[in-house]
Parts: sequence; structure tokens; C-alpha cells
Amino acid sequence: MGAKNAGSVWHETAVKLILLNRHYTGDLVQGRSSVDRSNKLFHQEKGYKPRQQVDESKWFVVENAHPPIISHEEFAAVQDRMAVKARTGFGGRGKKSLFAHLAYCAHCGKGMNYKNDREGYVCATYQKRGRKGCPSHFIRHDELKKSVLVDLRQLSVNVLDQNSLVEKALKKASEKSNQAVSELKANQKKMQQLQQEQLELVRAMTRKMIDDDTFQMSNADLKEEQHTLKERATILEIVVSQGEAKERIMQQFREEVRRFAELQIDDEEALR
Repeated sequence: MGAKNAGSVWHETAVKLILLNRHYTGDLVQGRSSVDRSNKLFHQEKGYKPRQQVDESKWFVVENAHPPIISHEEFAAVQDRMAVKARTGFGGRGKKSLFAHLAYCAHCGKGMNYKNDREGYVCATYQKRGRKGCPSHFIRHDELKKSVLVDLRQLSVNVLDQNSLVEKALKKASEKSNQAVSELKANQKKMQQLQQEQLELVRAMTRKMIDDDTFQMSNADLKEEQHTLKERATILEIVVSQGEAKERIMQQFREEVRRFAELQIDDEEALR
């Protein structure tokens, strides 16, 4: 209590350490962790040596070393309950609240927890610490849902802005595809030029205008360039096909936005 960094709030981590501390049963336990001296890199970066947990079978235990505060039976019962909770975890009770992980307290900024018995959301800080932590902020689920729906409907009225956003998204999605189409056309034109050059090379060889070594070297260069163009064309065709698929998806999205703007959304599943 007299430490300079002492606070006025009991945190969950501090409580957990107390619940795990066997010393309160009157036993003296040592050797529960050890210093890892082999990890020198950790020491250089952090400035201290890392500690690692030691298996319980290797602990040094002196039973009844001092007067106990709780019995061994009570301590064991607490460990059993904590072990069961660690295995099962928390899966929630019933249907997941609509605004879970979305609603936050305006006063302390912490999340709002849904309470089934009150059919609404309460500040998590107030729930843990009472009024000393945060005033009792509470809002009914129906009121919050109604307020959110009002905002959504006001947004949906502004269809022109929504269409503008869709057009921007559609343009962005098609930019890469359009670039690929242009490059693919240039690629095809270059391929035709190489084919013409190869044909002229064969004619020159037939007419004895060039020797065999010159023909072989020039022909190899042409084939290598053609191979590179073909590989690039394959990649570009994939990009173009993906762009066409994205464009279809964006058109479907445009239709969904239009339908959303015309609908009255009251169903919670639709809101999710």
C-alpha cells in the first residue's frame, strides 16, 4: 500500500496472482521459475534475462512453514474452478447482442456490455468498479437500435452520394484491368512484328543473303523475345479476367446499394 506506484484499484491480474499463490496455505514454495541464461539476444534487447516456468514436480516445497490464511482444501477448490473455466472459456449466453464490440461509453471510452435482464447496454467500467470508476451509463437496446436506424435511413436518402462512391470504387477496380488490356494489345502487336521479322529472316537465308551462323543467332534471339512476350501475355490475360470479375461484383454491389436505399431495414440480421 505504501509503494510509490500503488493504485487504488484491484486489477484482475493482481487478483489472479493471489489466487495462484500457495503461500497463503502455510506452505513455502520455491523454484517455480528459473532464469534462462542462454537467450543472450533477449537480454541485450530487454536489459534483463527472461524467466521460464518450471514443472510443478520440480518445485521445492516446505509444508506448514508458517501459519496459513486459507486451508489446502479451499486453495485446491479454487484451482479446480479456475482450471474448469480455462478449459470451457466463455461462449456467451444465448443470442449475440447486435451492438456487441460496437457500442462504447461516452465518458470512459470502454465497451458497453449487454445485460439480458435489463435488455440494454451498461458501461463495462461501471460494471466492474461502480461509480468510482465511471458514472452509470446505460442505454436500452431498442433505443440504440432506433437511433442507428435513423442515421442509416438518412444516409440512404442521399442516393447520389452513394452512387458517386460506387462509381469511384468501380473506376478503381477497372483501372488495373484497363492497363492490362492496353499492354496486352501492345504485346500482340509486338508479337506480329517478331513473326514478320522471323519470316524475313527465313527468306534471307533461303536467298543465301546471310550465312547459317547468322541465321541461327538471329532466329534464337527472336524466339527468346517471343517466349518472353507469351509469358507476359499469359499474366496479362489473367489480370484482365480478374478485372472483368471485379467489375461484375461491383455492378452487383451497385444493385445492392440501390436496394438498400429503397428498403426499410428493421430486421436485426439484415443490420448485422
